Amino acid sequence: MSREDPHIDTWLSDAQLAKCARADTDPFPSPIPTQIVSNGEWMPMPQTEEQQRIEARTNELAATAAKKLGMSRRKFMATTGGMAATFLAMNEIFGRYFNVSRDALYEGEAFAADGPPADLFVFDDQLHMIRQSNTTSNRGLRALAQGYPGAAEFHANPFNPELHDGSTPLPDELALRGNIDVSKGLWRNWNPALIGDPMDSEIFHLQAFVKSLFLDSQMTVGLLSNITGFLPVFVTGPEPKNVFDARSIEVLTADQTAGVRDFVNKLAGSQRLYAHGLLYPGTANLFEIQRQIDHNKPDSWKGYCVSLAAKQITDPAGESMKQWRLDDEQVMYPTFELIRKYQVILRHERPAFGNICVHKGFAPTADDTPQNGNPEDLPKAARDCPSVWAHIIGQLLQNMGSHRIVFGSDSLWYGSPQWQYEAFWRFQIPEQLQEKWDYPEIKEADKRRIIGLNSARLYHVSSTIPKKFGAITQDWESKLPADLSSLKTLLEFPHASDNISKMRQRYLAEGASPDHKRYGWIRTPV
Repeated sequence: MSREDPHIDTWLSDAQLAKCARADTDPFPSPIPTQIVSNGEWMPMPQTEEQQRIEARTNELAATAAKKLGMSRRKFMATTGGMAATFLAMNEIFGRYFNVSRDALYEGEAFAADGPPADLFVFDDQLHMIRQSNTTSNRGLRALAQGYPGAAEFHANPFNPELHDGSTPLPDELALRGNIDVSKGLWRNWNPALIGDPMDSEIFHLQAFVKSLFLDSQMTVGLLSNITGFLPVFVTGPEPKNVFDARSIEVLTADQTAGVRDFVNKLAGSQRLYAHGLLYPGTANLFEIQRQIDHNKPDSWKGYCVSLAAKQITDPAGESMKQWRLDDEQVMYPTFELIRKYQVILRHERPAFGNICVHKGFAPTADDTPQNGNPEDLPKAARDCPSVWAHIIGQLLQNMGSHRIVFGSDSLWYGSPQWQYEAFWRFQIPEQLQEKWDYPEIKEADKRRIIGLNSARLYHVSSTIPKKFGAITQDWESKLPADLSSLKTLLEFPHASDNISKMRQRYLAEGASPDHKRYGWIRTPV
């Protein structure tokens, strides 16, 4: 949330926001961002000269190819040719880093030849739900589907052109039935089941999450993460004194995170999504860790040392929670012990329960301490708690070997992660850099480990042995949000895989295409 406006889900100040625009309003539909997109935690940089050149060159390549193929530039950008154009443009500007041929502009087979293979196992271990609270821009289609007067916030069909005299109903060739709205235009109701349903923000968050990750990308399994809310410098207002105060600041609560996981897995008929629990250290917060264990059964844990999240029983009740260190034996170790206890109890049901993921390497102030992100507190904590795995986010691990690196896209802030999977798979360190710095060649086996197999090992996921799934129960429709009910036909699509795989097969077969929307913030031209 902004420091001045708690309704805008970003930690940028109003002065900073005045220099930014929402990334989902960017008129350039590039498959790959051509400027820095911020998730709201930091101020995005202005578009560089090189990025401007990439954008211009992508436009040129797309315009030429689209004309040759007899389609609009926008439609072309939604194809594999559009992504090929961006990779080609980056290679021209920066040098050959990505494997892509010129033929890939025109032929899907040529694009696929250098891309992620169909059997690639992708475990994306850093996912987020959209936290943009203002869903007005998305409500138009929902209003159109609900019809008039079902969409209480709209008094006229948002897709009808404005009337000049307000006297004649607009013709609507598609309106087999409908109502006349206050503008005297026809408003057809697409789905009677939607009439009267609230258009709250949650439904759009979930819809975008499922579409962007499971339909528009090759992601096999994902881990939904979250954050313990209050970060000094970024968030202003009353500091949380306990976990109840902190809950209202959380981007996604522990209960919401587990709820999304459970819904997606019921929809899929298999384990396609894992969920983090929120790590609130300290003896005064042990009850919250226990509550999450009992109520949510998290698959692993996520913590931010920089967040005000720790509290001891001995601390005054009216005192704010504090930042914390992993190696603090008084504050953190009791939390380790509780998690370790249930790691044994839940080892079959939640085999990765003892994985503790901690955001490191990001300090919001000049105070370079463990509480502000410096990872110097990791060695002692790792020695003293060898069974607790600490996952360092935000740091590139060099000289560790490909078996110790995992992949996380941080989507949905940057839209569907498919472009990241494509870029990672096609990336290669140029030979001259390998020779100069003695860098190893990134082989296919390395990429498979990093993008999926390493996390599969950590979460005890089998990427090769298919699981047995039970039949969909007769009441499955009642478990779906109303505006996802149209997916019923997709769920019934015959294919020897789980339900989300069936959905994606049908989705692609019907010619659906990604929208290339990013949900963070970009800098406006300076």
